[in-house]
Amino acid sequence: MGRDFHPLNVIWDHHRIKAVIDWEFLGFKPDIYDLANLVGCAGIENPEGFGMPMVITFLREIRAAKIISSQGWQYFPEYILALRFAWLSEWLRKKDQEMLEMEAAFMDILIKNIKDLRYIWEIG
Repeated sequence: MGRDFHPLNVIWDHHRIKAVIDWEFLGFKPDIYDLANLVGCAGIENPEGFGMPMVITFLREIRAAKIISSQGWQYFPEYILALRFAWLSEWLRKKDQEMLEMEAAFMDILIKNIKDLRYIWEIG
């Protein structure tokens, strides 16, 4: 399965995913990985993106499909935060100071708002 469900890597066909065009992160990962990566990417563009209709609808549909374990949902916000360390590593490697600062600020937003995000996403 592709591992970079960034919204710009997804080809949509009306209201469903038709294809994923970036296979850079192909491999075996926890069931929550792709979902956490997508939502994290939506949020870093604009933290209000965590509550945008695409994210809320996507989470609702994934929950209804029952393809994520209860343990995955339990740690969903924390997993988003954990994945941001991979992005932080990317910015460190590239010596991209602007993205490092943006990533650190984003991680701080996640940490301070985990409880609110659980409420918004209806996951506990």
